[in-house]
Amino acid sequence: MKIESIIENTIKSVPGIIDIVPLDKNISDNPFLITVNNEKQVSIYFGMIILSNSYAKTIVEEIQERIIYELDKNSYKLLKLEIYIKGTKNE
Repeated sequence: MKIESIIENTIKSVPGIIDIVPLDKNISDNPFLITVNNEKQVSIYFGMIILSNSYAKTIVEEIQERIIYELDKNSYKLLKLEIYIKGTKNE
């Protein structure tokens, strides 16, 4: 399984996330920007919309913990994680 799909599935499994959205629709429709260097270090950038009654800090911490766990299982390390809250939504 490719590292991009592992990260995407991990992020989408976190409760409280409504949608993953592109950082800038003028640049790309892909919601994730993932880079991997030669030392198997991964940088991840993405935007998301969360439930309006949820705590962003809790969601971000959960995403970070799950990504680190999944990357470690595949012999990768998390170098940088940038998450942009693009909005909230009632569901």
